Amino acid sequence: DMKNVERTGIVKYDLLGLATYRQLSLAIKQIKKRHNVDIDLRKIPLDDRNVFKNIFEKGNTVSVFQFSGAGMQKALKEIKASTMDDLIAVAALYRPGPMDYIPDYAKGKFNPSSIKYSHPIIEKHLSNTFGIMVYQEQAMFLSREMANLDWLEVDKLRKAISKKSGKQFDESCANFAKKAYEMNIPQNSVNDVLQLMSKFGGYAFNKSHSCMYAIVGYWTAYLKHYYPAEWMSACIEADKDDADKID
Repeated sequence: DMKNVERTGIVKYDLLGLATYRQLSLAIKQIKKRHNVDIDLRKIPLDDRNVFKNIFEKGNTVSVFQFSGAGMQKALKEIKASTMDDLIAVAALYRPGPMDYIPDYAKGKFNPSSIKYSHPIIEKHLSNTFGIMVYQEQAMFLSREMANLDWLEVDKLRKAISKKSGKQFDESCANFAKKAYEMNIPQNSVNDVLQLMSKFGGYAFNKSHSCMYAIVGYWTAYLKHYYPAEWMSACIEADKDDADKID
């Protein structure tokens, strides 16, 4: 398992195989055949207003990678997902625990003036998620700048937050507080950060992972919006042996 593998000095990799890539490939081939249009997913705009307005903001995401479930549809409609940043945040937040903060994200998005930051560094790193600590990277860069932690200390803090392992989490938080005070950061600001870290301990997602989920999801939404017949055909073809998915 992961911990024993790490003890031996070996790096563990999780390799994810996605049926979605087969769906995308099938759809692109059909689009070329029927419309003589070459689709390069790496070059399509990631801010297409029509895709966001008609797919994500309305929660019209059946067959859209990572965003197809009823609960996810509700979350997308609640925050009126209108940017790639919204998709990345929802992909990270929609899990047991963090999903409780989706209404806070929506409130902050529609009323940014309601968010109060106790320090400019906190605002710098959390303003794009409206005051909520969503990603591991936010904790890493915030602690680096606020407490001048070296990268080894930052990585220990990241691991402690992501797993919320008791002793390591407490030690990393105490180290952060000590060094932040040495940087003349006010106690109330340090406490605010510690509270955010504790709140999301065990749940904090890494943004790079969430970003790729959001991009692949957006690709499927783009094809669903502009080439619905070809996209649905590809979904059926890819899942033709799974009667439940076809239904």
